[in-house]
Amino acid sequence: MNTQFQDKNKIAKLRKEQHDLGRQKMQSEKYFESLEIFTNAFSKFGSHVLLLCDIVACYMILGRTHEGLAATATLQTELNIASKNLSNSTLCRCHVFIGKLLEEQAQLTDAMTSYQKGLSYADQDQPLKNLAEAQILRLSAFCDQNNIFEKLYLTCTRSNPESKN
Repeated sequence: MNTQFQDKNKIAKLRKEQHDLGRQKMQSEKYFESLEIFTNAFSKFGSHVLLLCDIVACYMILGRTHEGLAATATLQTELNIASKNLSNSTLCRCHVFIGKLLEEQAQLTDAMTSYQKGLSYADQDQPLKNLAEAQILRLSAFCDQNNIFEKLYLTCTRSNPESKN
C-alpha cells in the first residue's frame, strides 16, 4: 500500500475522532469545548466540510457572529473545492445549512441561491427535496409578506395627513 495513501487515511481517521469528540461536546451543550476541539482538528488535520459546518455552528451559537461569517466564507470555498468528492446528500445539506446562516444575517438573496443550489443536489431523495423546498417556500413567503407589509405601510403613510412621509 502507498505510504502517502496510508498517511491520508491516518489523518482522516484522527480528524474524524476529534470531530466525533467535538460533536459529543456539542450534544452536551459544551460549545466552547467543542469549538476548541474543532479548531484544533482543523489546524492539525486540515480542512473538512463537515468539520467547518460544526465550527460555524459553534461560532453562531456562541454569538461570535463575525468569526462565524468568516468561517462561513471558508466553508463555501471548501465546499466548492470538495464538491466533486462529496455525495449529493452532503452537498444538499451543506447548502441548506449555509442558506440558513446567510438568512440569519439578512443576506436573503444569497440564502435563496444557496437553498436552490441545495435543491439541485437533492436528486431523487424526497426528504432532502422536502428540506430544501421548505426553506425556499418559507423564505419566499417571508419576502413576499414583507413586500406586502411594506406596500401597506407606504399606503398608510401616504393616506395619513399627519405622516411626515
